[in-house]
Amino acid sequence: MQVAFTSDDNLRVLSGLKKGDSAALELLFKKFFNPLARFSFNYVKDQDAAKDIVQEVFYQIWNKREELPETTNLSAYLFTAIRNRSLNVLSQVNNRQDILVERERGRDDFYTDSRVETK
Repeated sequence: MQVAFTSDDNLRVLSGLKKGDSAALELLFKKFFNPLARFSFNYVKDQDAAKDIVQEVFYQIWNKREELPETTNLSAYLFTAIRNRSLNVLSQVNNRQDILVERERGRDDFYTDSRVETK
């Protein structure tokens, strides 16, 4: 379920963000938080993780607001950022699980350099 702004709303919010207007961020957050959290949940299957992902993306947007191009479609940008962050989180979780599986198999040395001599 994609949520969108009109072109005028998009320009107004984008302009506000670039000027450091926290009301623009709040408007964006209120309009998109729930749909983005549901979208992220489709990937990560964890409600708290999905909400954290959305908050992280909004945090990054605020911190890098001056770098947003004038032509940014905020809806598309947000959903793309959420998808990418959700996939990154899944990748990190899968990597951790791989390490745990190898340790359970007794391969603690799997992630160490066997060429290093220990005394």
